[in-house]
Amino acid sequence: MIVPEGIDWEVLLIDNNSKDETRKVAEEFSRKGTINLRYFFEGRQGKSFALNKGLENARGGIIAFLDDDVLMDKGWLTAVIKSIQKYQDYDGFGGRKISVWKTRPPEWLAMTGKYNSLRGTGYLRDDGCDDKEYSETENKVPCGANMFFRRRAIEENGVFRLDLGPKGKKLGAAEDTEYCWRMLQSGKKFMYIGDALIYHQVEPEKLTKRYLTKWRYCCARSVVRCKGLPDNVKCYFNIPRYLIKQLFEALIRWNLSADSKRRFYHKLRFYWTLGEIVESYKMRRSSCNIRII
Repeated sequence: MIVPEGIDWEVLLIDNNSKDETRKVAEEFSRKGTINLRYFFEGRQGKSFALNKGLENARGGIIAFLDDDVLMDKGWLTAVIKSIQKYQDYDGFGGRKISVWKTRPPEWLAMTGKYNSLRGTGYLRDDGCDDKEYSETENKVPCGANMFFRRRAIEENGVFRLDLGPKGKKLGAAEDTEYCWRMLQSGKKFMYIGDALIYHQVEPEKLTKRYLTKWRYCCARSVVRCKGLPDNVKCYFNIPRYLIKQLFEALIRWNLSADSKRRFYHKLRFYWTLGEIVESYKMRRSSCNIRII
């Protein structure tokens, strides 16, 4: 990676309660002195805990977030610095993300067209090469795997919500989306930077039917937890009526579709709606149990 002259920068590696030799590898790398690497251990399991540990210890005027399964393009840091200098009226930024498939996607998985099963997911978050405000892109906020902010925006926004995001082997999502939504509500603006490019490595185990259905189910629960429950919705047994209708529609189309791509698309819709139902029921039960004394 190319490092612009005169830039003081550091890498914070947050070890989220791993049981391998992450600490040893990080310390050996740090001793080589190639980059300023600081290692931190976060024993509380969960991505949000790890992100907040990073916020607690970051010292720079610009704070960037990258996932552990991405590789940075050699011009990534240069693009970050240039965008901060160029777009003075913006507090948050996101970069381009290209998926690198470790194995050929299966035949039953549609990635384009009407029955694209990965539309709106982290697998496909490429908004092109040109800079643009996020209000003009399909994805309205930056992706957590490649986003960066001015420190003042971070300090005003606070920490990541601990009830969102993955926790160890338990899948989850929306911790980054909710964080950006809070910024939007406070009047912050986001800019998409096409040259701030990363490569997301998609492992073969994340392209199985079992993983994708479980992932969509867990993501739906996170999104409901993030957005909250809609007001004035008619419910049956604490479940929004419209979700029950969507669930049965997806179930019927899943079982009646002859094409494998279309069938899996509706299967994912079924599990997404099921996740919405489960979390909606849980949240409504919790609110019903609250008593004011």
